[in-house]
Amino acid sequence: MTNIFFIKGNFIKETEASLSIQDLGFLRGYGVYDCFRTYNRIPFCLDLYIDRFILSSKAMLLDSPYSKNELRSIIDQLIDKNPTEELIFKLILTGGDSTHILPQDKPALYIFVSHVKSSSEQPKPLGINLITSNHLRSNHKVKSLQYANAIIALKEAKKANANDALYCNNNNHLLEITTGNFFAVKNKCLFTPKDEILPGIIRNSILELAHSLKITTKEGPIHYDDIQSFDEVFITSSLKEITPVNKINQHVYSKNRPTTQILQKEFNNLTQNLLLHA
Repeated sequence: MTNIFFIKGNFIKETEASLSIQDLGFLRGYGVYDCFRTYNRIPFCLDLYIDRFILSSKAMLLDSPYSKNELRSIIDQLIDKNPTEELIFKLILTGGDSTHILPQDKPALYIFVSHVKSSSEQPKPLGINLITSNHLRSNHKVKSLQYANAIIALKEAKKANANDALYCNNNNHLLEITTGNFFAVKNKCLFTPKDEILPGIIRNSILELAHSLKITTKEGPIHYDDIQSFDEVFITSSLKEITPVNKINQHVYSKNRPTTQILQKEFNNLTQNLLLHA
């Protein structure tokens, strides 16, 4: 069964979807983006994702043609029209069509839907490898379509037989991976960067879970030289959830990950109980 998308005001089959070659998102990378998934067919933290999407739009001087309630309604309709068990939503708002560098039309909203692969289709990795990279997010306050630096960093990671890249700024502070946030555990304390990052929705959920579990947390600078002193490392994102890190550059971490494992367990409980609190 083909997926149903929402494109510029219409519900359209994926096989019939198209993009104008004059769209400023395509021509100039002028647009914003966000992504989330469902659990038990309920979008996780939907209000927070929509709020971030609208804030990103405003920061890019893009006036969303839809209100928050209208976006929620469109997403609810897409859930009904796409009967796959679990769904991934990708929201994109561009500057619309233009023959010039400045917008000439109203912003264009695209919502793409795909299904979450089952564990048999795509088993979760037991851990990933990272390299550090000086390619940084162009604007850490906005989730925009400008992913060139992330793509370059990922290509460099692939050359080094790694899965992703960990951004490192001019002060040698570790920041975030290309599409997610970074956590480290040392002496049972959970560390995560606070500045120069996109504060992820899953990141915030993990901090809340850690607080409820009475795990000490510290948000602030993490120096490159600390890489070798971490007891555990993991990354978080809307689709990767909590994924352990086996190695950063040449430093290998222990597979003994008590803090990571308890957070994984509690996050799984949180998402699987979503239906109970809907």
